[in-house]
Amino acid sequence: MGGTLDYSTTAGSNTTVGGVSIAEGMQAGLVNNGMRAMMADSRKWQLDWSGIVTAGAGNAYTITSNQGIAAYADGLRFSFKADRNNTGAATLNVDSRGAKALRKVAGGALAAVAANDIVAEVAYDVVYDLSSDVFVIVGWTPLPTISAFAETLLDDADAAAMRTTLVLGAMATKADVTTAEIAAATLVTAAETIRSNNNNTTLPTSAAVAQEAIGLFYVLNSTTAGANVNTVQDFFPQDVTPEGSTQYVYELVVAMVKTAGGTSHAIETSFAGTATLNYILRNFYASAITAGATVAAPLTTNGYKTSAAAENMTGSFAGATTSFWMRDTGIISVNASGTLIPQYRLTAAPGGAYSVVAGSYFRLRKLGASGADIAIGPWA
Repeated sequence: MGGTLDYSTTAGSNTTVGGVSIAEGMQAGLVNNGMRAMMADSRKWQLDWSGIVTAGAGNAYTITSNQGIAAYADGLRFSFKADRNNTGAATLNVDSRGAKALRKVAGGALAAVAANDIVAEVAYDVVYDLSSDVFVIVGWTPLPTISAFAETLLDDADAAAMRTTLVLGAMATKADVTTAEIAAATLVTAAETIRSNNNNTTLPTSAAVAQEAIGLFYVLNSTTAGANVNTVQDFFPQDVTPEGSTQYVYELVVAMVKTAGGTSHAIETSFAGTATLNYILRNFYASAITAGATVAAPLTTNGYKTSAAAENMTGSFAGATTSFWMRDTGIISVNASGTLIPQYRLTAAPGGAYSVVAGSYFRLRKLGASGADIAIGPWA
């Protein structure tokens, strides 16, 4: 084993390297060229997997590979970068070897691509599947969408049914809602309920909520002229309809003026309408300023009454100019719902009509159900 190991010897026209005979025609330069050719081929494969920009039109995509293929083969793989979005089922044609359908994996099976599954500037890997004769997109992951939840609630075909399930009523879609519509929307109706501990609880209407907070309230914004007659007239141009089997506290404040006529008369007030009452307790005060006016007796001017019928609130007025003011407060227990109308009557046509002054008002505030004492607050 001693001595020197000879790696290169000459035997006839051949050269041996490390004991291997190499023909003289395979010189080092030829080996180098062969290696360069192999490197160039490897580079083509690399480029074909780096994203070839597509061409073609519409949903028919084409690419020209760097390696150049003579025919499709099972497992042949390319990477392309889309130059446009697709609008439906699409194909890919490589090196003009024939258009093949593009497929994605959806629900455990191959499926045609849908609109916008292929997006411009995005790179996709595809592998040719000989058995299906299609290009399959590798590692397909669909873009996220909100249609599965949020869009369904507001925009999709199931929107109306979903809103009904959630008791949202006729809410507009998100694209249609305006500030004005939100301000005008009735978010709660009498039929809508909430569920708590397996019980249904009816929510009050928006009108009922307002009634609980401030009551039923009507106030005149401008002076309203009456008539020169001795029949019943309404203080206000609109009537109110209280609920049945309900007790209310009320307040009626009215000012009236007359500037003509000298026929002697008195002023009576009453409550009319279609509502039936369990009882009424009226506490009132009235005052008038007129030449020669006589204020009525104390129990008709200052005191109480238990009837909604006409009550004489004043003595006789004979002057042309008369100013009359009245405050009538108390409790009304309603039996059956119907209209409740504050009214007045002149005992004679005075020759000139009264006008109800702006700012006069009638207010009802619900206390509770009729038929029992009502206690609001921490009574013991």
